[in-house]
Amino acid sequence: MAGDILWPNVALSMDCNGANGSTEFTDNKGNSFVVGAGSPVVSTSWGATGGSSLNLNGTSYILSASTIPLLNF
Repeated sequence: MAGDILWPNVALSMDCNGANGSTEFTDNKGNSFVVGAGSPVVSTSWGATGGSSLNLNGTSYILSASTIPLLNF
């Protein structure tokens, strides 16, 4: 992100904005994600900044980011 001196150190930056029910998750750093299990979706019923959020149920909805080496710890 232009002007942010720490941007090169950011591993993941997701705002999860989108259409209700969408299964497309975009990372602002350009990383891709795989739906690991369940049905994680974008939900417009709860959103802190852009009117929507990622809906994970806490038990069986999994979004995998194994393609991001900085997150493999």
